[in-house]
Amino acid sequence: MRRKKFNSWIGVVLLLLSGQLLGNQISGFTDDTTPYLGRLDAPLVLIEFSDYLCPFCARYHSTTKPELVEKYVNTGKMRMEFRHLPLASLHPTAWRGHEAAACAGDQGVERFWKFHDALFDRQKEWNRLPDSTEFMIQLAGELELDLPRWQSCVDGRSKQEVVDADVSLGKSLEFNGTPTFQMLASEQPDKRYTIVGARAADAFSEYAEALLAGNEPPKPPEKPKPELPAWAKTEALAVDPDRPAFTISGDPTFGEADARLVIVEYTDYQCPACARHATETQPAIDEKLIATGKVRWVSKQLPLPEHKNAIAAAAAAVCAGDQNHFHDMHKALFTSQENWAELQEPEGAMIKLAVILDLDIVDFTECLGSREAVEQIVNSVYEATSVTRATPVFVVLDGESGRPIRGVRTPDQFVSVVEKHLEQVIKNDEEKTAALAK
Repeated sequence: MRRKKFNSWIGVVLLLLSGQLLGNQISGFTDDTTPYLGRLDAPLVLIEFSDYLCPFCARYHSTTKPELVEKYVNTGKMRMEFRHLPLASLHPTAWRGHEAAACAGDQGVERFWKFHDALFDRQKEWNRLPDSTEFMIQLAGELELDLPRWQSCVDGRSKQEVVDADVSLGKSLEFNGTPTFQMLASEQPDKRYTIVGARAADAFSEYAEALLAGNEPPKPPEKPKPELPAWAKTEALAVDPDRPAFTISGDPTFGEADARLVIVEYTDYQCPACARHATETQPAIDEKLIATGKVRWVSKQLPLPEHKNAIAAAAAAVCAGDQNHFHDMHKALFTSQENWAELQEPEGAMIKLAVILDLDIVDFTECLGSREAVEQIVNSVYEATSVTRATPVFVVLDGESGRPIRGVRTPDQFVSVVEKHLEQVIKNDEEKTAALAK
């Protein structure tokens, strides 16, 4: 009996040497400080690239992950590793959570996982906070961290390099969304399989069971090429010959009519991120993409329900467009956003902008509350449901297909993404021409 108990304690010691017991799970940090759940010698590894403010990541955390932990981690078949991939363009404050969780890890891996779990479980409490500092401090206190030590780590940005290294790795792998996963067999570490999105546990099991059996995972069936929605087709985006500053559908447009790419912007005039794009990024787009004839721009409205004055601002832009001053009003609304965003009655501020722009005030005022202006906005919002429920979003269209660019990018980032896409489109055009010539 004593021998049996002795062997049992040896087993616990060995577990503690390879990691720590977290409930009925083993956890620890790899040599490169990556947190993990499961045995280091597990035959499978699942690497998660995640963003604490991504709702899809939270869904994976609450629905899929528990099933995988029970089926594979707790049985010693899989080790799960967590990599930081806060998407700054979509969730500009997510990095705070990633660095805060990493700082919690300095006080033990179990503290990391508790902080990690709490960030996902309570995502709705901090996902809209412009500054989540107080929330993080409160959370650290509730989890009984050594607050001075944790605070020193957070204030000193001690984990910035850790988070940035994971982000750089994700970018090198061309992971542009979260959650994204890599699954591999430990015996073949260079052969990795990418799984994209918060998929059901069964989808992960297909990969896991195949790899455990020494087989190749099943290839996902090829999806049929999606058809562009009606508003994104060439005929709807064509320039109106009677009104060259508008498309056939009535949306403001500028740039060469025969530009190879068309970019459709969905914006909300009360959205701070949209204002940042308009004032910081758009000038570079105008200079390097539109003025050079590479891109034609189309503007559409997407006032979000949480922004109480966004509809009035959208109507102001539409009505200014009726007097061929859409772009002037577009810029004025963003540069003066702080002056009208919180007003109880924003119409007066819109009329003041119209006066500054020397518009016909009688026509503008009548248009501002008209059914026609509202209908154009409603149509634009309806069209956007197939693309997004957030702003800003830009859809790059080449006539046959489209790709979205979500959130704010720096001028160089935005221009680079579009130019790379254009290079590929031109290459495809040349290949089609060569094939037809044969």
